[in-house]
Amino acid sequence: MGFSERELVNINSAALQAMVLDSNSAAVWYEKVLAFQFVLPSSKVWTETASIPSADTLAQARTNATANPIIIQDLSQNASAVRLGEVPGTNKSTWACYGEVVGVPTPGQPIISNWILPQLISNPTGNPSNGYTVKLYNGDPNAGGILINPGDGQTGSGEEKSVGWVFNYASGSLLLSSDFYTRTDINSNTFDPYIVGFRYIGITAGGGGAGGTIGGSIANTQVAYGTGADQIGGEAGFTYDSAANLLEVEKVTTTGNIDAGSLTVNSNYTFPTADGSSGQTLVTDGAGGIVFGSPSNVDFSVVLDESVVAGDVIRLSTSNDVGGNPGRGRKALATTGDNLEAIGVAASAGNLGDTIGIVLFGVSSITFAVAPTTAQIGKDIYLSSVTSGQSSFSAPTTSGTSVIKIGKLLFSDGASLTQACKISIDFVVGIS
Repeated sequence: MGFSERELVNINSAALQAMVLDSNSAAVWYEKVLAFQFVLPSSKVWTETASIPSADTLAQARTNATANPIIIQDLSQNASAVRLGEVPGTNKSTWACYGEVVGVPTPGQPIISNWILPQLISNPTGNPSNGYTVKLYNGDPNAGGILINPGDGQTGSGEEKSVGWVFNYASGSLLLSSDFYTRTDINSNTFDPYIVGFRYIGITAGGGGAGGTIGGSIANTQVAYGTGADQIGGEAGFTYDSAANLLEVEKVTTTGNIDAGSLTVNSNYTFPTADGSSGQTLVTDGAGGIVFGSPSNVDFSVVLDESVVAGDVIRLSTSNDVGGNPGRGRKALATTGDNLEAIGVAASAGNLGDTIGIVLFGVSSITFAVAPTTAQIGKDIYLSSVTSGQSSFSAPTTSGTSVIKIGKLLFSDGASLTQACKISIDFVVGIS
């Protein structure tokens, strides 16, 4: 058998309490052989923690953030609340502060992490700086969201007490107990968590931060790079313009073109000369130009085995498809067998033999047979068992069909057949 419950308790207790480790469960902490160690990404090593003042109240924490804007980010106001997105495959038990795509927190985007843990910043009496405590809401607090108290969903008492939810400040993630929804009377299908609090945005071991200064003066700060004749270093490699406060590098070699209007690298590609719009990213146009464009949700490309339209739910052909080509894309159908193995949504229309992009998760437009109403915003979307590739707000109920959840409707104007939806495909049940 595997590790016993007692062995696991002994190992974890020694590691977490005394920072020692081995699997000899009969050895107490001072008899262990190895030191317990773990690896942290450099972005989680805060080098300016000592510059975060203590805060016993929310008002003091906000004052601290105002006085230290390059170290503390104030996200404590309702209007600044951060919306969390469900972590795929966790059955609504785990959520994260994902970056947003089209206003929706989307898995795969950078997570907003490094929230300031009250226990990390002690006040003068040694107690936690509770002014930095996060608050959890169901719904946008700036639009009537409901506060979820730390004790909501809690069970037991004394040493048997167990909470219903935990927010991991370092990773920006929310963990819910298996009975959280039952004990709080919150509908799991409409749960929409938001967090307010404070983040560390100072310098980390990996660099970054909102700002910083190299200590010392030019006279006693030495910088060097390279070796021999190619070395840039100290007085020989740098010139300091005291009038303009500029540090100039003496040795610069380019094989492309650098001028005031544009930047060309190795004569191969040229950067734009003006900024793009908010939310755009730099992409290549394939012809030597770097241009601003909107980020794409296309995660996978496939050759089609039949004609599809944008928004069709797609599966892959198998050897069971007569006349089909295994591995190619075709429309899914919520019946049985291979038909229901949906993988994503078509990002564009295409015909037999065409190559199109498939959105595996995130946000994509889906075309419905009937225009969704505004009352259906936030509702679950299911794969049709009648029309291949089509989505519906009604789950199949007849024998020989299957319930395949495609995602949720994110927006509707009540008129257009095509609307933005959150894509998160999941097999629910087969109906016999």
